[in-house]
Amino acid sequence: MRTPPLSDLPAVLELRGPVGEFVIEDRTVQIGPEWHPDNYWTTVWNPDFYIGDPADPPYPSVKVWLDIPKGESARVDVGHEAPPGVHWRLVLESVLYVYDGIYAAMGQRTGPYDPEAPRLCVEVALQSGDYPIQVWVDAATREAVRAITIVLGDVIGAAAQDG
Repeated sequence: MRTPPLSDLPAVLELRGPVGEFVIEDRTVQIGPEWHPDNYWTTVWNPDFYIGDPADPPYPSVKVWLDIPKGESARVDVGHEAPPGVHWRLVLESVLYVYDGIYAAMGQRTGPYDPEAPRLCVEVALQSGDYPIQVWVDAATREAVRAITIVLGDVIGAAAQDG
């Protein structure tokens, strides 16, 4: 089975601020990576994810730093092709492990939980396995990012339950 075609993915997500991060993660994980001072654009690190070396992908979750103030918006495209144009910056190229589909969600990065903050969470059904993932942003600094493109490649390994 191949990755679902682009038309099966939530191709465009509009985020309304305030937003501090955007995450793509396996639906079974539900604990995202943690931010550390040396993480600038993205993070994949969480001590609960790893049995072996945490520097070796695949990772079950990827977070992207955002700084979208209240009243402003950002756009996230999830698909299979890199964005057109020269103004885009590739900030992560790795492998995403998927056991049972993925969540794509926005949230707060710091501070107390705000139940009034806008939320967006969508589910994408994907076959179990490892997916090449790229994260592209439209700015030279993370505070200026107003568009993200998440590129998922075709599955490169199927999980055991898929036979």
